[in-house]
Amino acid sequence: MDTIIPGHYNIGGIEKEDRLALKGSGLEQLSYDLSYQETKQYHREHYKVQLQLQNIILVVVVVVVVVVVIVVLVVVAILVVLVLLVVIVVVVIVVLKNKQYFAGRPLLTQVIQKLGGWKVLGNWKNGTWDLNTVMQKVQSDFGVPAFYSYTIQLNNKIEGEKIISLKPTTLGQHLFRRWFYYSGWMVKSYKKLMKIIGKSLVRDASALPQFPPMNENLTKQLLNQFINDSFTMEKNMLTSAREFWYNPSEYTKMSLGNLTTYTGGLIDWTSQIAYLLDNAGINASTEVLVVQKKYFKGWREAALPSWMEYRRHRSASD
Repeated sequence: MDTIIPGHYNIGGIEKEDRLALKGSGLEQLSYDLSYQETKQYHREHYKVQLQLQNIILVVVVVVVVVVVIVVLVVVAILVVLVLLVVIVVVVIVVLKNKQYFAGRPLLTQVIQKLGGWKVLGNWKNGTWDLNTVMQKVQSDFGVPAFYSYTIQLNNKIEGEKIISLKPTTLGQHLFRRWFYYSGWMVKSYKKLMKIIGKSLVRDASALPQFPPMNENLTKQLLNQFINDSFTMEKNMLTSAREFWYNPSEYTKMSLGNLTTYTGGLIDWTSQIAYLLDNAGINASTEVLVVQKKYFKGWREAALPSWMEYRRHRSASD
């Protein structure tokens, strides 16, 4: 029978001296078996912990990579959207800019040139421009009642007789209030609008080959002069009449020849109405009903000194 020698044992297994004491006894093999199982269990648990840590690290890495990829994709998508927006804005600006240039072409090529040009654009010729011809085109060819309108109405004094009636329109109807021309902010706004339109036409004309090259400083000076002259003539013309409210006392019957004389010969009313009505038997003796005759006379009184000088020059050359 083997003798068991007492010794010190710990949790991890049997100490060396105890093993020696158990040498030759049947418990030696048992101690080895216990130590092996404990060690194996320890390594197994340790491996599990390591495996769990690796899995956690792997998951974290995968999550981080996914987040980074998503962030990168979002940033790229935002950059792509921004680039597309920039491209769209640039295209829109170019299209609108070209559209603005094209927008002024009909007025420049189909109206201003046919009316003899515009001094601001450098295509107006003093020697060939004629006011009566221009008025005929404006009122008849273009159908714009710029300064007067006409109607065919019954003569209230002669039953069954029809008569041509001439009256102020557009300019005379809408800009007749005198306070309009003395209100500072209104005058400033009106002139600013004229300048915006004028500068737009100058810009558009610079892109057309049929218009001569323009000097920027000279063009600016001519445009400012045109705005001031136009405003002054409108003001003088529309404030020359006492009132613009239509009433029977302001209806005057006279012949076209007398109307031409009354207005100082500035406009040949016989040729104007004959052109407007395709002759139709119109002559200097044709009687018309004039509404606010002072308005029509005011055309001459509104003329600027430079315009009257031009008229004298044309009369002398004729």
